[in-house]
Amino acid sequence: MLTLVTACLGTPLCGQFLLPPSHRISVDVLALSRNSLRFEYEFGADTLHGWSFQFEYRKNAAPAGLFNGIFNQYYGQRRTDTIVVWSNQYLNQGVWEYLDENRPLPRLPEYNPVQSWWFGLNYTAHVPLLKRRLAFFAKPGLFYGNHRYYSVEEQLELAGDYIFYDQVQTVPYAIRAATHTVIYRQSRTMTLANVPVYGLMIDAGLRWSPVSRVTVDFRGGVAMNIDPPHNNAAEAMVTPFAFAGSVQIGFTFGKKPLIPQPEPAPQTPDATPATPKS
Repeated sequence: MLTLVTACLGTPLCGQFLLPPSHRISVDVLALSRNSLRFEYEFGADTLHGWSFQFEYRKNAAPAGLFNGIFNQYYGQRRTDTIVVWSNQYLNQGVWEYLDENRPLPRLPEYNPVQSWWFGLNYTAHVPLLKRRLAFFAKPGLFYGNHRYYSVEEQLELAGDYIFYDQVQTVPYAIRAATHTVIYRQSRTMTLANVPVYGLMIDAGLRWSPVSRVTVDFRGGVAMNIDPPHNNAAEAMVTPFAFAGSVQIGFTFGKKPLIPQPEPAPQTPDATPATPKS
């Protein structure tokens, strides 16, 4: 439906609008802010319609400590309480301390993106707004790519629970110390996944031509992923629906369309006869 709508934008009224040349290469200047690189090649079949090929590569800053496999970490804690025997009340309650240098593993998110890439094939239609300076465009199309991420699963189990009693005092009343020791086993499973991403997309915006062969696109895009790889994914082209904006600076080259020249005004013959020379 989007392709049919944009295809109908080329009307005879726009026939005299002069677009940039037939080939255009552009780069997204906002992509670096999201740790990615995005390029586009656009081929103009005529002055109003064409095709474009987009490519984006994104590298995510994954947290330290990721690996592909299973790791078990054991650690223990201990505390000592003093108890009055006859009343079974705490005289002094201790604090938990670790048995040795072993500690719980630092917490990691369940979803950890590493990198992704995608390319898109788009149909392009233009509508002129100001002659040779500003145009509206729409780019419906398809995209396909790959997404790489780590999935983390945590499990904490009680591996041991011990209480040792020691007599501290007998007179005037009995006091004993209770040393409570617990041992934990923390199991972490990390799985590296490579999954395809594919779906539908559309970009639309304004193209400005400040000088010859240089264009600036102010565009917004919507992408729908047909099979999202993860429920917690937040990257464009990976979530079920993604909304993103971009500013692309491009350079055009190739053969320019012919510029129609105004027809010369017809010349009228001079009605006054020339005076013969004597």
